[in-house]
Amino acid sequence: MKERIDSCINDWKRRLIDLTRRNRLIYFVPKRSSSIQIVEPTPSEVFNRFVIEEKPLKCFIPEEDDESSETPIQSELPLGDLEKQSKSKDKRQRRSEEIICKTQESRLLRSVLRNLERRSRSDFEERGVRILHLAFGILEWQEVEQSELIRSPLLLVPVEIKRKSVLDPYEIWPTDEEIVINPALEVKLRNDFRIDLPAIPEDWEEIDLTNYLQKIIRLASKRGWSVFQECWIGLFSFHKLVIYQDLNAHHELIKNHPIIIDLCEGKIRKENTGEFQDPSKLDSSVDPKESYLVLDADSSQLACIETVKKGTNIVIQGPPGTGKSQLSRLVSRGETQTLQV
Repeated sequence: MKERIDSCINDWKRRLIDLTRRNRLIYFVPKRSSSIQIVEPTPSEVFNRFVIEEKPLKCFIPEEDDESSETPIQSELPLGDLEKQSKSKDKRQRRSEEIICKTQESRLLRSVLRNLERRSRSDFEERGVRILHLAFGILEWQEVEQSELIRSPLLLVPVEIKRKSVLDPYEIWPTDEEIVINPALEVKLRNDFRIDLPAIPEDWEEIDLTNYLQKIIRLASKRGWSVFQECWIGLFSFHKLVIYQDLNAHHELIKNHPIIIDLCEGKIRKENTGEFQDPSKLDSSVDPKESYLVLDADSSQLACIETVKKGTNIVIQGPPGTGKSQLSRLVSRGETQTLQV
């Protein structure tokens, strides 16, 4: 029986992870519509301000040239007026809180930032997953000698893009989620090359970004690989890899769980089942003072919550917009058994 459970868990892990060329976490090819490289300040300066000081970054967007404002015959202007006009056209210097992106075309830069903001916000609202990241460091490596070079980001910092109004600049803000080592690359290097990337420091003030990347450079140099200190803003999704890592780290605990045993054996034990609460009878069976809801819930959501609180394991299915994501957040904050949405 244990061999069968081990086989099932390993099969789940294989189906969760994508190590093919479709995975941008491993085969990173910048897309014009969803990737921006930061060229100023340096990656270390960006990291220190954003991660250590926890201060937002403003995206510097060059002013668009307005040809209609140019004077047709500048030679007829007095010398003093010519100097003033020349100074007004000079590009202003970058401020300490600003970043300069490689894309210098104003309209394109605004379009990309708007696309990143909308897509990342939509994904977070619908699935509760952060897909927008600052990527620090690029590993350039090869699967075999003489093969093409592969570029993969190393450190991923979850971020969000905000803008107060259409007249204000786009700002990149830290989130409450932790920095992670590229999980897909970590699995790829461990499985194919038996290489373990160094753990993330507990205190970045003691071991800064440069020192951390030096550790990876020493590992990479043994195989003739390279590490580049680059910084990118881009969309990277790896929520399934988090499940993979949980299955890998807690294999023994998971294989002994009664629900996992039932799934692998293809049968359901009576102690894992129960009666679903009737939404029409909640007013008489549930005291609102004992619900302890942190968000509003309708009768169907409350019925699910009360069912799970009584120790019953349930699976919830429904079309988009019916409140499944909100329900999962409600249940995850209470004392519950098992809920699959």
